[in-house]
Amino acid sequence: MTTPRRIGDHVLNPLFGWPNPYTPRIRARLSTNVTVPVYAGRVGHLNNSKEIELGLPDVNKACHMPLFIMSNSDDPDAYAYGGNPSTDIAVWAAARPDATKPQLLCLPATGGLEVETTEFDTTATYNPGDALTATDSNTTAAGGQIVKTTAYAKPLCGVVSRGVRRNEQGKDVLALWPVWLPRNQA
Repeated sequence: MTTPRRIGDHVLNPLFGWPNPYTPRIRARLSTNVTVPVYAGRVGHLNNSKEIELGLPDVNKACHMPLFIMSNSDDPDAYAYGGNPSTDIAVWAAARPDATKPQLLCLPATGGLEVETTEFDTTATYNPGDALTATDSNTTAAGGQIVKTTAYAKPLCGVVSRGVRRNEQGKDVLALWPVWLPRNQA
């Protein structure tokens, strides 16, 4: 069982555009290549096996759609804890055939949304209009974290809308518009 976290430690909070029956969403399994915990608010992409990996790879000719992750990889609705029903108080079962890999709900960066996330580089200063990408790593704690970049230098996952503010849980959150812009291939 995982160590409990405070509500609001890791969040993706859609401000506008969600929930909406017309807003695209995807639920996909987490790749076994990911060896670190995945937190809500991080950014991932689908690999060739249609599984989520963290960040946005900066690879020529690759156009990975950024996916804003809405659930933590160890949440009960993402990862089923089997346990022992005769001795454990909390036991829940998988609602899908394979409970060995978490399934995460994600919002693709197709526009029409404004979101706030706790998962960003807190050492940077963010201004409206700044371009954002996500750290490409499945094995480090920074994997999927949102960072500033230069437009066209790296694949973009968003643009800063309002910048950083302190939310109701006392956490700093970055407000942004999810957008997708592949890296300049020239």
